Amino acid sequence: MKSISNRLGVHFAACAAVTAGVVASQADAALVYHSLNQVIPANGDGLYFNLVTQAQDSGPVAGWDMNPYGSTSLSFYGSTNPTAHFVNIGAYTGEVSAIAQGFFISSALPTNNTVGTDRFNSTKGGTVWTDGYTGDWSLDATNIIGFKFTGELGQTLYGWARFQLGASEAERTFIDYAYDNAGGGVYAGVVPAPGALALIGLAGFAARRRRA
Repeated sequence: MKSISNRLGVHFAACAAVTAGVVASQADAALVYHSLNQVIPANGDGLYFNLVTQAQDSGPVAGWDMNPYGSTSLSFYGSTNPTAHFVNIGAYTGEVSAIAQGFFISSALPTNNTVGTDRFNSTKGGTVWTDGYTGDWSLDATNIIGFKFTGELGQTLYGWARFQLGASEAERTFIDYAYDNAGGGVYAGVVPAPGALALIGLAGFAARRRRA
């Protein structure tokens, strides 16, 4: 049974809304976005996932970054193998918190285990909570997490991932995720608008025509 004796009852959301300007600022070639809709098996193996290559399996894959798992609850594997550190806005050390749409994930967040502060966990991996406190995930809803991880070239990258929970933590789907491949900060849940992506494509086409 998860103890809630040391939970904080009050915590202000870091960012409550995303403006059109935020969307525009993220609509560049450095933002990598992938839609998955991948069910996470409800067992002790779960899903091993490489955020850069999208390689995935029920066992470790080359360069894997995160491993959501658990038979009746949901945790993220926390050995020395994965590279991801997760955003924690709750009062438990090692918690993998649900964060608000628009929460800014970047190097400005400290890495420590000081409760009551927005930070990356010092330890890799962590646990999901659904008790209704600050940072807890919601059942029958989508939940966004933030993370930093080591890219294929050894650089620190920042990103977010979205998961859907069902009636229990055992019912979960990895919906989508994004990260900045240049090491810049990202806003949780923000993806390039279709129109912005189209403009990027047209700009590239125009540049090729000018060089021809």
